[in-house]
Amino acid sequence: MTAAPAPVFTAPIAVRFKHCDPAGIAFYPRLFEFANDMVEAWFAALGVGFPELIGRRGLGAPTVKIAAEFRKPCRYGETLEGRLRPIALGQRSMELRIELAGPEGETRASFDVTLVCVNKDAVKSRAWPEDLREGVRAWLAGA
Repeated sequence: MTAAPAPVFTAPIAVRFKHCDPAGIAFYPRLFEFANDMVEAWFAALGVGFPELIGRRGLGAPTVKIAAEFRKPCRYGETLEGRLRPIALGQRSMELRIELAGPEGETRASFDVTLVCVNKDAVKSRAWPEDLREGVRAWLAGA
């Protein structure tokens, strides 16, 4: 029996003037920023936001691998729907799928992301904190 996919975390993303080229299309590096914004928002929703993780605990969650596909332009003035789904949780890494959907619901861009937990000062991988692991495991289980 195959497990049901984890639920999707969603958040709105406004495409602003600062994100766009002169044609009013979001410049592709900005879409990577949108993907990172989704990661940061999801960690906050899990109860271990970046201010806690990075600031107080001295840990980081850098992206070590990312694959992107850009299907349709994102335009100035649109509100996209960011969609993040955890795919896998390892001891020191996790895999996420992030999509940016247009107002009609179609996927405009997608990202397959691998994050690794690191000690911020030593920049050396380490295990994810147990409270964060519990939150991710619950999300993967569909809670």
